[in-house]
Amino acid sequence: MSTRVILERDVPCTLRDGTILMADAYRPDDNDRHPVLLQRTPYDKTFWPFTWAPFDPTKMAAAGYVVIIQDVRGRFMSGGTYDPYADEDVDGYDAVQWAASLESSNGRVGTYGISYMGGVQWLTASLRPPGLGAIATITSPNDAVENHYVRGGALQLGLVASWALASVAPNAVVREFMADPARVKQEIAGVIDDIDAIDEWLRRVPLVPFPPLENRGETLAKFFNDRVSTETREPRHDAISSSHRHGDISVPALQIAGWYDVLLQADLEHFAAMRSECGSEDARRLSRLIVGPWAHASFAPMVGEVDFGFRSAATLLDLKEDFTSLHRRWFDARLRGIDSGIDAEAPVKLFVMGRNRWRDEDAWPLSRAREQRWHVHDSGSLSPVPPADSVPSVFTLDPDDPVPTRGGNILMTLRHIRGPREQSPIERRDDVLVFTSDPITKELEVTGPVRFVCWIAAETVDTDVVARLCDVYPDGRSYNVVDGIRRLRFRESLREPKPLTPGEVVRVEVDMWATSHVFIPGHRLRLQVCASDFPRYDRCPGNGETSATAKQILPQRNKLFHDPHRPSHIVLPVVEG
Repeated sequence: MSTRVILERDVPCTLRDGTILMADAYRPDDNDRHPVLLQRTPYDKTFWPFTWAPFDPTKMAAAGYVVIIQDVRGRFMSGGTYDPYADEDVDGYDAVQWAASLESSNGRVGTYGISYMGGVQWLTASLRPPGLGAIATITSPNDAVENHYVRGGALQLGLVASWALASVAPNAVVREFMADPARVKQEIAGVIDDIDAIDEWLRRVPLVPFPPLENRGETLAKFFNDRVSTETREPRHDAISSSHRHGDISVPALQIAGWYDVLLQADLEHFAAMRSECGSEDARRLSRLIVGPWAHASFAPMVGEVDFGFRSAATLLDLKEDFTSLHRRWFDARLRGIDSGIDAEAPVKLFVMGRNRWRDEDAWPLSRAREQRWHVHDSGSLSPVPPADSVPSVFTLDPDDPVPTRGGNILMTLRHIRGPREQSPIERRDDVLVFTSDPITKELEVTGPVRFVCWIAAETVDTDVVARLCDVYPDGRSYNVVDGIRRLRFRESLREPKPLTPGEVVRVEVDMWATSHVFIPGHRLRLQVCASDFPRYDRCPGNGETSATAKQILPQRNKLFHDPHRPSHIVLPVVEG
């Protein structure tokens, strides 16, 4: 086998409807047949910061793979009209079969990629193309609504708007006006100006129509308008969601996720479904999950404002291998039948933050984790001791001055730093309730899903509860660990809204997603509670409308109860020893 690599540009793939997709192919300089690794992207097949994030295609080609990176329908060099996710299952099926039939292919195909490029893999795998042998996804969506565009009933406004405007609109504009170069230049300048001003645009009421996306691509404005308008339903759910399709998937998956990633919950849901309900015993047994401390598309030791140490970096995972080596071992085992050692490893590998070490596990979530309740008190304390009788605390929303987004599991423009950030500017605000524990005396490991159970009385028919768990250092610095939101008309069901009765006390659960974090002796736990996190989430209109139609955002005033009959508390999955 030659270690020389040939790069072929713009290799055409004709789909069943006649649409032609273009791909770049990296292959060994020989006449042999090799397994194919296929990535399908909407972000330009030549844009290496995204397409090379999982591995170096030249190294994989030199190792005996044909690596193909393809522009999806309607993007960059490929024909057709782009409609996010709508065609990716069938198009992916056709692309896999095309890749399997190439002259340099031995008929075995694996798929790989990050984010959107991960999402298309799940959709493709659910149709079971005969040539597909395995998938390798990094931070990929699952349900098209919950935990992607919507979380806890609240619109992930910053994600939806910044993705549509910054990631999709520039190429959409080029394609729309390519016959008029002067118009392209003018429109691109306008897009850039709107990206720079996006936080101001997101204050617009109502949000539909959204001027920065109007007349910029055939489907872009419709995509945004649909997401803002459809909080509880997805008209094309079956076409663009991999949720509930795992029973149709018969190939194993290597999954890589991040504790601070915007798609963390989707990744954990994928893995749980693959282990319990996928369509073959091999897929259940062989699927793997790796969760690092990372934010979206960021695999360096420094995440947000916290350095997790070089062991966490994708360039030298646990001081053993990089992402390229990991993917090679995965596909060597799956597509070549080589004993690469990966099947002898634990199915789950977690980075335990605070301790900053990797650990192998047999399953997710951990069966040995035991729930502890840490109660909030009117004194501002947080402890395992249940509360006494007390007057409820009050938190508010000022529509003109919502609590600003500061870190977390976000994917927005780069002015919004992803991951853990020091929270003092948030905690000093009058509209944020803060509950803090005493310094802990021994290590407290929290590994698993976290939730906030609370009793709320609002003065409006709708409002938000945002909860955030932080790690407070001995010097007073406070860093976010996990958080969550619940829009209260969706307190009982994410599909059937139920308005509040003003003044009525209701029980609410806020899913704060999951973590693996050790609180070190001398540190303290802190819980923030507030009514907004903007522009990460849209401001709750307060009147039961969506942000698509609401002409104003009502001021909101909410009571949080903490007494023996309504003991609001955070539930922590604690691992001993």
